[in-house]
Amino acid sequence: MTTEPWRLFWAKTNREKIEGLPDDWTHPLWAHLIDVGSAAQVLWDNFLTPRLKQKMADALGMNLTDAGRFLSIWIGLHDLGKGIPSFQGIPGAAPEVVYKLAEAGLHVHPEANRLHHGHASIAIVRRWLHLDIDEDRQGKPLPESLLDALATCVGIHHGKLSLRRITDGVAEDKRIVAALGDNHWKQAQLDLANAVFNAWGANWPKTGRQNVIDRRSRSGWPDWMMAFAGWATLADWLGSMQTCYDHTVRADDDLATYLESSRAGAMKAYQAAGLKHQAKLRVKSFKAHFGNRPRPLQSIARKVSLDKNTPNLLIVEAPTGEGKTEAAFYLAGRFGQGIYAAMPSQSTSDGLYPRLAAFLKGDKEKKLRGAHVGDTAALRLVHGNDLLRDDALSLLAVEDLTASIVDDDDDERTLPGDTGAKNHLLSWFMPKKRALLVPYGVGTVDQIFLGVLFAKHFFLRLFALCGKTVIFDEVHAYDTYMNTLFGRLLPWLRALDINVVVLSATLPGEARRQMITAWGAQPDLEENSALAPYPVTWQVAGGQMISHSFKPDSKRGQRLTFQWCSEEVSALAKLARKLIGEGATVLVICNKVDRAQELFSLLDDDVLLPPEDRLLLHARMPQAWRQDREEKARERFGPRRPDRPGLLVGTQVIEQSLDLDADAMITDLAPVDLLLQRAGRLHRHHRDNRPAGYETPVLYIACPKAEPGELPNVDELSAAGRIYGRKLLWQTWAVLQHRKGWALPLGDATLPGYRELVEAVYTQQFSFSQPLNPAAQVDYEKANDDWNARNGRQQADADGRLIPPPNHMQDLFQAKENLLTEDEDNPNGNVPKHLQAFTRDPEGVNAEVLLLHRTDDGWGLTPTGPTLIRRGKKQYMTPELLRSIFGAAVRISHGGIVSALWKEPNEDWQQQQEENRLLKRFQLIELTHYTAVVGGVHLELNERLGLIYNKP
Repeated sequence: MTTEPWRLFWAKTNREKIEGLPDDWTHPLWAHLIDVGSAAQVLWDNFLTPRLKQKMADALGMNLTDAGRFLSIWIGLHDLGKGIPSFQGIPGAAPEVVYKLAEAGLHVHPEANRLHHGHASIAIVRRWLHLDIDEDRQGKPLPESLLDALATCVGIHHGKLSLRRITDGVAEDKRIVAALGDNHWKQAQLDLANAVFNAWGANWPKTGRQNVIDRRSRSGWPDWMMAFAGWATLADWLGSMQTCYDHTVRADDDLATYLESSRAGAMKAYQAAGLKHQAKLRVKSFKAHFGNRPRPLQSIARKVSLDKNTPNLLIVEAPTGEGKTEAAFYLAGRFGQGIYAAMPSQSTSDGLYPRLAAFLKGDKEKKLRGAHVGDTAALRLVHGNDLLRDDALSLLAVEDLTASIVDDDDDERTLPGDTGAKNHLLSWFMPKKRALLVPYGVGTVDQIFLGVLFAKHFFLRLFALCGKTVIFDEVHAYDTYMNTLFGRLLPWLRALDINVVVLSATLPGEARRQMITAWGAQPDLEENSALAPYPVTWQVAGGQMISHSFKPDSKRGQRLTFQWCSEEVSALAKLARKLIGEGATVLVICNKVDRAQELFSLLDDDVLLPPEDRLLLHARMPQAWRQDREEKARERFGPRRPDRPGLLVGTQVIEQSLDLDADAMITDLAPVDLLLQRAGRLHRHHRDNRPAGYETPVLYIACPKAEPGELPNVDELSAAGRIYGRKLLWQTWAVLQHRKGWALPLGDATLPGYRELVEAVYTQQFSFSQPLNPAAQVDYEKANDDWNARNGRQQADADGRLIPPPNHMQDLFQAKENLLTEDEDNPNGNVPKHLQAFTRDPEGVNAEVLLLHRTDDGWGLTPTGPTLIRRGKKQYMTPELLRSIFGAAVRISHGGIVSALWKEPNEDWQQQQEENRLLKRFQLIELTHYTAVVGGVHLELNERLGLIYNKP
């Protein structure tokens, strides 16, 4: 009996020597299609959210059961494109198959036209759709655009967009037609699609139910198609965890018989991947979860009427200390969904991680109730250095999992060494895009910004957020570039029915209006932002906006005076010594690392303070050092700090991320919203024993003096405009010049509050209370022009990288020539800037660098210590080893150093990167006795000061 040609196609081989599979194992393509369809069905039944499933079913005009079955096998057809000459003829993959195909008249040529098999799948599915195979198909009950969307979105499961349009079953590009093969190949491909679809037994939508189909699917692509693409990718990954499936299946086996086995394998893969650990939130009283009665803001979170039929946007504007984070957690608990807390930095992510864990788990000793119901769930920390923490993946409870792990390219992987559950789950969720699938997560906002950039698998990131409440904290810290990304992300979250909570103490009115507009409501454009209520929660749902204002906690306000002081480092050191000498715990925040290092050097004195009472913290320290110092800062300068003088000198890293309490603060001049944030660490907690003279807070602001009509020289404080725009610093200075302090949150007859200060600085029509002289006016106008040009460039840079909005999803495959490259895939800076998926302003050149010493056989942390990475050898990266490696990393933004690292790469290190993929994100600086010269800059890694740049 002659084997039908379509049965000969292979999908998987054991080139990777997967443990438990024969070396000569080959998995038929038809079986892989069924496996992925089964995985899609398991995800439909157990993972996709009810609202997402209903939206898909309504668009098809089908009930939930039929829609899930229909879409699952459609996803299963994702790899039809493997049945083309170039894939089947991959050298050395399956030589016996090539021979049998030739016997059947399907010839493979060494120079066959190559086409990515996912994109080939799109063309083959479109061909298949235009065949009238039976009466049920003749009516083509689905709109043409929807069929095109379904075909295209299953074909991009590897994250590679198809840029060539397929219409009427024929590819416009003749090269694609040639790559698909001749008529013998064409017939085998169509026969394969028919056989799998018929064995699956799915029903097509009935023509008579067309009237319920979403109107948007008639003329364009429905927005839920973005989630469909992510679902297809996840199903393919699960369907490729090959040790979960029957590896004894043969090409001639019965498809219907194999189907039952495949369904069991798909459930095994689903469980092995840890995806069964779903979010199950239920909240009780506020006190039951947090141990205290709700504050005014938190009462709103407890009582506000949430719309369960449409996604909600809640914007919470409230002072520091009002309990915004707990309110956001409680709101997420009321939605009963998963959580992703999107933070502005790694430090803020690290700080929030244990707080979310406590909310989910509760505390038996304090009799606090956990909001997560049940024993199985996972909480994930998600950022570039998350593995520095042992608890980066915190499992409330797991079973023993022993399945193989699959990477983004469908190559199966098994883990050597520890086969315990935590190790397996940690590895499966290691890629950041996959980490977002965990039901609860805390990480940087960058991880979800990538969901609206043309980065690989961007659609999986958006799909992973479905069924979660996304919490954005400290959004006032976003610049124009990030705000542009945020402005595109919000409509996509709304389109996918994702609830959003935005938190800020100092949000300008224009930023609030943009968010409300992005959520489909019309804000009051005539509103005077300075007179808007504060504190307040804005709720937007179903095109309507409601405000919920409240009285702040009277015990948690801040009334302070500020004094201006010289910006000279020597003068700051003198002032700090005076304050410390009077018994104060002093916090100093500098705008630049160099200034912080210089100042700390002048104060790093055993006579002034014991070593344990003085600390320097900034971003130019190896990650392990920085993590250690952050812990020390929390202990020494946190709420339970000792009653003795102390000194913490830092930069912006302590502006938001650490719960600190100081008797006195010195800060460089910064934009007003950041000054308010910094001052939030001044008298942050109630203390009965402040030093004499420090019973009320005083903020010292470092800024050069200026004569009447002139402007202070802020080049040093702004880094010539690279850190903060001179315009914002001057406007902040001008607003504060005729004020003696502030009274937070509301202000009073003599002192301003949050709203008045922020709107006064960020108004679009700023004017100085005292006229500037001609020279100063020219300087200000130049700074204003620079600021506008910077904002315009940032917006243009962001716009050029963004995916289309939800109502133009079909433009995804027309607008771009290339996928954008993410940071970790561009360690040598070879990719042009316009092709990189920046989540922050691309003008800021930076590189992630490992600071290591060269040893006899590799690289280590110290000149004489053990080798950490063995040169020229591929080695298994244990979690402990990864933590050591990541601990030596520092992000460098010095243009000369970064440029030199890109232009003159270390050849030994490049070879090492080829052996160890996890090292590709890092550049290497080889130290000799803790020093190096790169790009003409002398570098010194100093134990007290961090990485120092010394001028030649």
